[in-house]
Amino acid sequence: MLPGKSKAKGNKFENTTAKQLGLWMFDSPTILGRHLTSGAIKTAWLGDIVPVKQLPAKFNGSFPFLFECKHGYANDVPTFIKYTKLKQWIDKCLEESEQSETQKNIYIIAKFKYKPTILITNYLINSNLKLFTVAIPIIKPDNTLIYFYSYLFNDLLEFDFFKLFPDIY
Repeated sequence: MLPGKSKAKGNKFENTTAKQLGLWMFDSPTILGRHLTSGAIKTAWLGDIVPVKQLPAKFNGSFPFLFECKHGYANDVPTFIKYTKLKQWIDKCLEESEQSETQKNIYIIAKFKYKPTILITNYLINSNLKLFTVAIPIIKPDNTLIYFYSYLFNDLLEFDFFKLFPDIY
């Protein structure tokens, strides 16, 4: 692979995902965008995808989401017993979320090579819908057990965001 090609693919994935999330959540493909430093420099919002335009009034300037995007990782496709890379991402997001007063809803959107895009979150969508594919147990540094749930991203996009996540606001 040519140098820099991997980074360009990641940037393209983040831009595409930001548009998808913007349409899904706000009916606008331009309200969310890729954090210009891909989350490396802390600004008002943490994560790879952040608001780049004013949020609708009903949100009162609040943005409780922390979005991380991951693309590629052919050697790290998670399995039932091997999810080391996924655990590292979750731990990093939990650490970042602790730095924020508002961004407590974590969404990791990952596209592993040759696999469908998944969304991993600390939010359990209505279990009657039977959308999640696996629950991932995470032991936090304070020894509390929490779960992250994996969903097929494109399946979620078929539903109204606020019906799936009614407790967000």
